[in-house]
Amino acid sequence: MKFSRVEALEKKVDLLMSQLTTLTRQNGQTSPDTSYPLTNELDSSVDPELDSTDMATLLDAAQDPSHGRAPPTSSVLEDQPSIVDRGLLSEAEAERLVTTFKLELVPVFPFVLIANSATAASLKDREPFLFLCVVAATMGSAHPLRKTVADEIMKHVTLRVVARSERNLELLRGLLVHSAFYSYPAERFHPRLLLLVQFCVSILHDSGLHRKPSPSPDEQRALLGTYGLSAG
Repeated sequence: MKFSRVEALEKKVDLLMSQLTTLTRQNGQTSPDTSYPLTNELDSSVDPELDSTDMATLLDAAQDPSHGRAPPTSSVLEDQPSIVDRGLLSEAEAERLVTTFKLELVPVFPFVLIANSATAASLKDREPFLFLCVVAATMGSAHPLRKTVADEIMKHVTLRVVARSERNLELLRGLLVHSAFYSYPAERFHPRLLLLVQFCVSILHDSGLHRKPSPSPDEQRALLGTYGLSAG
């Protein structure tokens, strides 16, 4: 039994090397060295069952530069009403939380700035994910809406970052805020924090901010903030 399994594996290796040799010859390249101890004593015949895999099709798929659709440029949740629109958080409370973030939290983590002229309403409409993360950072873990807001944040992360591979500055800025002020009682070393920071690194890299010749001030801060969180 063991010998037959080894023999089958050796034949598979021989088949792969034969396919590779054929492809390199077609492309005008030098054929690879196929003299392997496991295959040089095998019969040249190949098990018909091993021919069932269309190697050419698999290789063509691997060489396809697209590998799927391009990342979307719009949010799958852009038409979803916010927690303010749904009446869960009052406009006055939202304004107070955003103001608290600008006055008290930005000096602690100065990598995501919000313009002094920006209101909670304008931030909610322009950058809804960042708005959620700002609210979560300033409302505190004892707030009755804390879990609701945290669930909303993870909904954005799951649908936008993971499921649809969205990559943009708003997502990065929001994740930086959420990671910097991540606080769950009795879960100081929760593995989700590491995952959030890894998402920051991934979005930054996929967006090419680290290679951009003239990044905007917000992009520069996001780059430094990502470095600071990942290094720390």
